[in-house]
Amino acid sequence: MNLESPVAIPVIGLVGGIGSGKSYVARALAAHEPVAIIDADRIGHEVLTLQSVKTQLQQAFGPEIFLPTGEVDRRKVGRLVFGQDAEHRARRLQLEQIVHPVIRDRIREQIAQIRHENSHEAIILDAAILLESGWKSECQAIVYIDVPQEERLKRVISERNWTADEFFAREANQLPVESKQQAADFTVINFPAGPAAINQFRMIYRRIKDGFSR
Repeated sequence: MNLESPVAIPVIGLVGGIGSGKSYVARALAAHEPVAIIDADRIGHEVLTLQSVKTQLQQAFGPEIFLPTGEVDRRKVGRLVFGQDAEHRARRLQLEQIVHPVIRDRIREQIAQIRHENSHEAIILDAAILLESGWKSECQAIVYIDVPQEERLKRVISERNWTADEFFAREANQLPVESKQQAADFTVINFPAGPAAINQFRMIYRRIKDGFSR
């Protein structure tokens, strides 16, 4: 955990497997503590609406990845890039080279804005690929949200209408959850989801905040 940074308030990164409830615990903490949340997935969706990004995506993947409205069909892009063969990996790298720098710039802008406003005690960075994308360097601490794979699969099938194949394809393109936990400074057990998990996260948040302020 890096608490040596001179910045005014710490950024706490959340990591975990797909369906682990990172957004849930972030929102629950924000309901009780003065923290701001940066949702990298939402930023990623916003980035796909930028004309400059859409132009690069069309050059890389062709016009078939767009809906009749002119917006990016994220499911079609997902089918192109989520897989383990060389072709999928090459396309995924193309996608990352286009969108990740723009997402990172927006994350940094939001961090700077929140710090400038000086109305929060910490920033929660909720990013599914925080470690894979190198955004860990933006954080002063990392918290791993721990949920068994079987439970996470049930959650995405019921809450996101995913198929099991979609879940496993996307999970295979992220770091193994064991590696995510090893890279983290703290772990929250979010199974079952509920008050116990939120209390764990609140205690961890206070430890991070207190260590940062010394």
